[in-house]
Amino acid sequence: MGGLNYIRGKNGILFTPPGVDTINNFLGSENSTSTSEIILSSVLIPANSIKNYDILEIESRLRKNNSNGVANIRIRIGTGQTTSDTLVGDYSSTTVGNTFIPIRRVIKVANNTNSSEIIETSSSISFDDSYSGFTLNNVTIDWTKNNYISICGKLSSASDNMNCMYIKTKKYTTT
Repeated sequence: MGGLNYIRGKNGILFTPPGVDTINNFLGSENSTSTSEIILSSVLIPANSIKNYDILEIESRLRKNNSNGVANIRIRIGTGQTTSDTLVGDYSSTTVGNTFIPIRRVIKVANNTNSSEIIETSSSISFDDSYSGFTLNNVTIDWTKNNYISICGKLSSASDNMNCMYIKTKKYTTT
């Protein structure tokens, strides 16, 4: 493949370091009816591809079918690709009829081994850019290791189902 190194993540997503500033998963996920938090989809961020002062934008869309209960959506980052990885975004739909659920977070990497800044990791907000009055939180993510950005979901009613339509990430590098 032209001498480039490829790293394969979950769902067969390819990331070509260095010089690529987007990592996307447009394959989507299977429908889930789980009332426990599960990973719906994820992308691999290779070790050392995020540096000090980089800005990482994460966006995803989820589709929920039926109107029997609400959905809880989370963005997690960590090396374990589990539902106990670091929480960086949380959104609980408040209407059972919500069927198209967006979630977006922007992370500033203050130090690529121990400090990333994000707005209100545990408050239920869909998009963080419209909530400038919230608190800035520091989270510990070691970007010198392979990390997974995972979109997780949980339904309040197993009569509903949902899937992750896509994950889109964009890295902005500062010099």
